[in-house]
Amino acid sequence: MSSSLPLWLTLTLATAVAADSAVLTDWGAAPAPAPAKAPSVPLPPSQGGATRAKAVGFLLGAQHGDGGWGSGDHGSNGQGAASDVATTAFTVLALQRDAAGSGRHLTAMKRGALFVVEAVEQAPAGPQLRTPEGTQIQRKLGPLVDTHLAGLMLGEVVGTFDQATDLRVRRALDIVTSKIASAQRADGSFDGNAWAPVLSTALASQGLARAVQVGAKVDKDVLDKSDTYQNNVGKGDTSQSAGINLYAVASGFANAAKMATRTGSAAPTASAQAEAIEVSADAVQAIRSDDGSFVAGFGSLGGEEMLSYMMISDGMAAKGGAEWDAWNRKISGILGSAQDAQGSWQGHHCITSQVFSTAGGVMTLAAGDMANWRRLHPTG
Repeated sequence: MSSSLPLWLTLTLATAVAADSAVLTDWGAAPAPAPAKAPSVPLPPSQGGATRAKAVGFLLGAQHGDGGWGSGDHGSNGQGAASDVATTAFTVLALQRDAAGSGRHLTAMKRGALFVVEAVEQAPAGPQLRTPEGTQIQRKLGPLVDTHLAGLMLGEVVGTFDQATDLRVRRALDIVTSKIASAQRADGSFDGNAWAPVLSTALASQGLARAVQVGAKVDKDVLDKSDTYQNNVGKGDTSQSAGINLYAVASGFANAAKMATRTGSAAPTASAQAEAIEVSADAVQAIRSDDGSFVAGFGSLGGEEMLSYMMISDGMAAKGGAEWDAWNRKISGILGSAQDAQGSWQGHHCITSQVFSTAGGVMTLAAGDMANWRRLHPTG
């Protein structure tokens, strides 16, 4: 393992340890915050340029009448598929990142968020939501990926919409957070029975961290077990990533960054924090020394690669500096050259959905803008 400890994560984790104890309150009935406004401090110029703008246009044009987006069965590009929770939640996240607090895409985002909220409100008992079964996203990432992406999205859009909608979002987040926690396995993971469930588990872990950040209750034992699992993945366990290092490193790296946002009674243990610093340093070294084989993942572009690029971009954007600039230039070039004339990306293996892959591309290209926004508005 690398002995180089990234200063950004060292300082952030140290702040988390020193922070006053945070009280996780039951905020389901609390007054909703005001809708998000554009930041008063100007952000750097938008990243991704025309590539990102074309991709966003594709996503907006692909929204269904019910407010959702769909990916369909394995082997298809998802055109004409029924709306599903995972694809819808991921696309709302992409639009939110592109907007970065500016108010753009608010109508489309609200329609998508309400599609997910209704799926939560009508969900059966257990960890699943009301959503089509057997989708390509579920087959490749795990049967609970819809729940995990719903949790991540709902936590991210808290405070974005009008008061009535926001209250429904926050109550749905409580439900989903409980579902995610209840599905945790003995090893600390949250999904399985798929090709690369490590990515679904990473989304669950990130969603729980975000839920804590906005005030939801999450059992500390659940968080601690998740931290242990994610650190092991980040240290090279590829048993749940189809043997592909990109997926494992990206999962561990993104979760190291998310772990640093948890403070007070939800803060990681000292040992987990120390391991997260090592995981982060090793990930940065793998990215820095890549000869092209690491970023290639499976060997061709798929939705799994897009998820991994997003997670790496999240970690690198939080880090900032020259390492982030180098990665952002590299991945922006890769995505720009692979984009089709419609402004979309279609996976060439496993997750082949145009919408899901394109949402991942937007998430990756907008990571820097969203990191800047979150620095100014950490809980809104």
